[in-house]
Amino acid sequence: MKHQLLSPLIDPERIGVWFDDSTPSHIREALTNQLPSSRCQVSFTPLKDDQRFDLALIATEESSLLRSLREAAEKRAKAAVIYTTAISQSVQQAIREEALRLRIAMLGPASFGIQRPRLALNASICSTSALPGRVALLSQSGALASSILDWAEEYKVGFSAVITLGNEADVDLARALDFLAVDPDTHAIVMYLECVANPRAFLSALRAAAGVKPVVLLKAGATTHAPTDPLTHTRALVGSDEIFDAAIRRAGAIRVHYFIQLFAAVRTLTSNRPANGGRIAVMSNGRGPALLVQDLARVVGLQIPTLPDHNPVILRADANGDAYAQKIRELGSAPDIDCIMVIHSPQMGVLTWQITKAVAEAAADVNKIVIGCWLGDHQTREARNWLSAQGVPSFRTPEAAVDSLHSLITFHRNQELLQQIPPAISSSIKPDIEGARMIIEGVLADRRQVLSELESKSLLSAFGVPVSTTILARNAAEAALVAHQIGFPVAIKINSPDISHKAEAGGVRLNLKNAQEVRDAFVEMMDSVREFAPQANLQGVVVQRYIERTRKTEAHIGMTTDPLFGPVISFGAGGEHLRWLSDRALELPPLNGLLAQRLIERTKLGQQLREESAESPLIPEIHRLEKILLQVSDLICELPMIKELDINPVIVSADEAVVVDARMAISTNGETAHRPRYSHLSIMPYPGYLSAEYPLASGESYTIRPLRWSDADRLSGLLSKLSEQSRYLRFMANIREFTPKQLARLTQIDYHRDMALTAVIGHDEEEELIGVARYMLLPDTTSAEFAVVIRDDYQGHGIGGKLMTELIDVARDQHLSVLEGFVLASNSKMLELMSRLGFTIAPDPDDPTLRRVTRNL
Repeated sequence: MKHQLLSPLIDPERIGVWFDDSTPSHIREALTNQLPSSRCQVSFTPLKDDQRFDLALIATEESSLLRSLREAAEKRAKAAVIYTTAISQSVQQAIREEALRLRIAMLGPASFGIQRPRLALNASICSTSALPGRVALLSQSGALASSILDWAEEYKVGFSAVITLGNEADVDLARALDFLAVDPDTHAIVMYLECVANPRAFLSALRAAAGVKPVVLLKAGATTHAPTDPLTHTRALVGSDEIFDAAIRRAGAIRVHYFIQLFAAVRTLTSNRPANGGRIAVMSNGRGPALLVQDLARVVGLQIPTLPDHNPVILRADANGDAYAQKIRELGSAPDIDCIMVIHSPQMGVLTWQITKAVAEAAADVNKIVIGCWLGDHQTREARNWLSAQGVPSFRTPEAAVDSLHSLITFHRNQELLQQIPPAISSSIKPDIEGARMIIEGVLADRRQVLSELESKSLLSAFGVPVSTTILARNAAEAALVAHQIGFPVAIKINSPDISHKAEAGGVRLNLKNAQEVRDAFVEMMDSVREFAPQANLQGVVVQRYIERTRKTEAHIGMTTDPLFGPVISFGAGGEHLRWLSDRALELPPLNGLLAQRLIERTKLGQQLREESAESPLIPEIHRLEKILLQVSDLICELPMIKELDINPVIVSADEAVVVDARMAISTNGETAHRPRYSHLSIMPYPGYLSAEYPLASGESYTIRPLRWSDADRLSGLLSKLSEQSRYLRFMANIREFTPKQLARLTQIDYHRDMALTAVIGHDEEEELIGVARYMLLPDTTSAEFAVVIRDDYQGHGIGGKLMTELIDVARDQHLSVLEGFVLASNSKMLELMSRLGFTIAPDPDDPTLRRVTRNL
């Protein structure tokens, strides 16, 4: 893929600098003083006509920006940094469109610039030049980036790259993350962000980056406020910052809340030791620090299990290195332990360096993460830094050590969530999607936004969710008659499109044991509700079987639509006191069994159910709730018109689960009907509906399906079976094998910004890949670049043409306007195929050995 990366921006060889009379003195001074020391060729205005550059640095006045950008393109620049601030929206839009037309990756406007320490390049207005290192810094705030660099210099923290985004007119969070994900100099990424302009692209890029290296982010502007006009309890209870956390968790990254946590987390995450759980052994040469760690661990949800010789393990104050090493090795073989924290307090007569070296040696012998906490500063700083350099992340305080360990465990838990790419339909029950849409169309025809309880339950029932039998009654006599049919005891609830929260309006009566009680309750309820909401349209009551709740569990399942991340599912304890229970966990759809299980585990209700059935590996209540969560996820995926959903309560026992009350609100703006399939979701489900089988002339058949994350080994197998010529024609280099990170990048796709269709033969574990066609979205978001390869022994069978035809259909369904690719001029067979498929073929202006092929969709 030719146009995806930002190498000319981050790794330039030749740099041109555009100044004019309006350039602020601090920008002119910073670039003039700092750039000459880099390993790049740097030229300042006035520039010669014959000069050529990779990167243009532009700090001219607003009216000159377009001209400067065009001059940079004439000098073959492929990237530009715009430092100019306070420009109008119209000018920003104009330079964005010009950058896209010229195919220049533009950072800014109002960027603080970039740094590439490996090249000694400081093209920023930060006065501190970063030290070389393995961590990339990506920031939406130039001022904060400058502060981080100043802090990092003091603590000798190095960086692989520093990117300050500015206004993100062109290069945004997603494109910067895409580059850093494949940058070999970058082993981890730290981010500071304030807002997300394109949440779907951001989440897609974040998932791709976090799949190959740790990503830690600090976000400002945290808020827990919920909307002021909720139609359901869910909408009233869920705040936007909780939803952001849910998105980051599902992306496989971790979020920290304090500046100092950023690099503490990175230090642990880059130690290359896994944390397979949250069970910690603590050893210390002092009781006080160990007890403090015990308290801190409990606060963040880490476990310190009981061990035969106690936990925390308290060593003698004068314990030597051998005592530390022996205990580390013992704990390293303990089956109940996942991580070891070693605390050392400097004592009179104790040789800190001898202990430090012994701990490093012992830590290398165990297959568990070992964290050091070398208390103090003056006496321990040098030993602590040395221990960190040996792969044992070490910290000055118990708080920092526990926090970093919590970050590591959270990261590995989130990585498990990242690997889940469920299909849109995860439940085993085939839903009645057409029937559900008819119900919604009826509500829209009535010009309503809120569904009645009956309509809401009918929608849930269409997706297999078990609901209580509910019948409408318009007067007291009807209510009593219906109650006889259902069987006593019953519950009655007000039926009105204008009453969102029935209990608050006095619109619920429970456990009615005979007809007279039903009639009396009907009259009382109507009077009470009319007093509460005089203007409400009351349409009688609904009657349903009353379920005795003693020794049964009440849960709440909800869904709200976030303006950034779209639908979000919530789960927790339910019932009439929902607002005061404060038990809620969130997850982005689509769900599968594991995601539903983890969602339940994060709630007090889930932990309570687990504790009550500690002896049983399969807990019926949890299994039934997981099943309903999957069915609700299916409904959300297939019905983008649903805006809010409230199921409260779900009454569940070992024998059954049933939805007693439900309420839904739908979008009435009609936009969802014209958007690509599943575009309302932040995380695309696996598009299994694109799978189809095709015959070969030999009598065999092959299947075209979307590439899966689990196809990494099969993709390696395909590469190994390509001839040297086929490898060169596809990759324009003789690649013999993929690195693990390359494989992750090629297979961990999100089906939104990129799509890969593969042709396979065989079934299940015997599947072999015989061809792949893929596209990746270009920065303009309306076009994409494609590539295709077919295994040599299956070339000439029409598979390449079929793959490309299917890929074109997918691109068209995603509302893309252009597909383009680059083919070696010597690849006559591919050029012939492109011609047959309706592509236009033209020379590539940048490389005479290539042909640019394009097709308007």
